[in-house]
Amino acid sequence: MPYLELLRPSNIVILFFGTLLGAFVAVGNAAFFRVETYLAGVVTILVGGAGNVINDYFDVEIDRINKPHRPLARGALTRTQAFRYWLVLNVVALVVASFLTTLNLIMALFTIPTLYVYSRHLKRALLVGNLVISALVSLGFLYGAASTGKTENVFYPTLFSFLLNFGRELLKDLEDVEGDGACGADTIPIRFGATATLALATLSFAAMIGATVAPFWTGEYGVAYFLVVTLGTNLPLIYATAQAWRNPTKQNLYRQNTLLKVAMAFGIASVALGKV
Repeated sequence: MPYLELLRPSNIVILFFGTLLGAFVAVGNAAFFRVETYLAGVVTILVGGAGNVINDYFDVEIDRINKPHRPLARGALTRTQAFRYWLVLNVVALVVASFLTTLNLIMALFTIPTLYVYSRHLKRALLVGNLVISALVSLGFLYGAASTGKTENVFYPTLFSFLLNFGRELLKDLEDVEGDGACGADTIPIRFGATATLALATLSFAAMIGATVAPFWTGEYGVAYFLVVTLGTNLPLIYATAQAWRNPTKQNLYRQNTLLKVAMAFGIASVALGKV
């Protein structure tokens, strides 16, 4: 179980379905009858899971304060075991990626070391880490589309994912400010405080909500998309933002970040409906 926990299943499941969505947006229902679609999903699970493993590897001391329940922080696994696990996951990911397009392999070769550098250095750098991880997460849609050979139609889901994840990363930094501060991290909450962090997260979420109107307005996505994205993503996003402003405590921010994962799942469903 500790090995499974290290992957953070709820996160990688969202990555998997986001990858499938990218393939679906690119070629329609045919995506689900192509083995390459599912292989791309497996690669994102492996690379994304490995990214979580190496993140915990470098964040043991921080997690002992912020998230003591995590496997390395509580001593369920050693750092050596985690590092070997990270290596195995990435090697398998590259083997699987080699059966996909050249672009898929290049993206995997780029993402693996970038996630390492992010966890080792960039995560604690002011704003840079938030931008990098948000960009990498949003590439899941492009990865799925790349497995089909067509990448023209994934702009909107990639944009939505980036903006939502960027705001969520800021809230996570605010949630983790105690441990980050104790270990010398330079994050927006530590440098500028809770109000500035919440304002920047709110701006990102507002931009995301505004962006969700565009494909409906242009007719690219239909009514079903707009209803689901409004009720399942945008309203929870507004609620979570209001709750974060009302009570920016560690416990409440954790709850709102969990709600944002649900909003992401509905966002994936809405785009799928938009292309039906």
